Amino acid sequence: MSSGLPGIFWVSFFLALGTALFVPIAFGDWVRGSLQFVLWPARLLHDATSRLDSTPSNAGSITIDPSTPAGERVRLLTDENARLSQQVALLTSQLQAVTVRLSEQDRLAVQGEQGLSMARVVGSDSGGRDVVSIVGSAVTDRNSIGGYEVNQAAIYSGGVAGKISSVGVAGQAQLRLITDRDAKLTGIFGRFENASFKRLPLEPIVVEGMGQNEMRVSLLKSPDVATSGLKLGDWVVLHEDPQWPAALHGRKVGVVSYIGQRQDATGFAEVRVRPQMNLLQLREVTVVVGQVK
Repeated sequence: MSSGLPGIFWVSFFLALGTALFVPIAFGDWVRGSLQFVLWPARLLHDATSRLDSTPSNAGSITIDPSTPAGERVRLLTDENARLSQQVALLTSQLQAVTVRLSEQDRLAVQGEQGLSMARVVGSDSGGRDVVSIVGSAVTDRNSIGGYEVNQAAIYSGGVAGKISSVGVAGQAQLRLITDRDAKLTGIFGRFENASFKRLPLEPIVVEGMGQNEMRVSLLKSPDVATSGLKLGDWVVLHEDPQWPAALHGRKVGVVSYIGQRQDATGFAEVRVRPQMNLLQLREVTVVVGQVK
């Protein structure tokens, strides 16, 4: 009479019984360990996929539904990570800018200046002049927002920006940039070596704005330029010009971008200077308040 059990059952039963009675336990452990080692990448992938499938993902400002395919979730998380990295970089640069402003405020306070006023650039001159409109956004020390006066100097992270040429209402003012054709200052030439400024053997000279974010020096004699070793990439910094606050003396004006001969004056050089960045594209400047020249 048949037992009703399939033959595969009895084969499996006797195989398992023989393995339990005659195969050493150590051998079974070795086989199990070997299989786990071979299959561990698949296990990790299975575990990760299981977690993605069972719980929603939340990174930053996005929430990913558990029904979203695993590949699409990975892409979304990668994009969000890149966005957050950019945001961290932006916040870091803003923190550095604030730190520079605070240290600059302390330095000006020591040198007798009354404070700094942060101003946003809100427009440029429609007539093609190197003049921008600014509006007070925040003020350090004891000064109120705005309250600008004509001839107050302004700076930016790369050096001297210009002077206020007129003031309006509600903290607005016009800032004539150092590159405007009506702007002048006294500068000296030199180069930065090992974080220090090495002056070149040239007398302080008038630097005039040309417009279109460029300045020129037209009173240098060609032999003096050759003797001094002036070259492209050298710097002009603000000299002890009584028309500018003493705290700004030595601050960068621009870099030498051209050296040639004047066509209208034999024996004189034509030297052009550009600011560290395009001043017409500034978004913010710092006005030195409390001192007018």
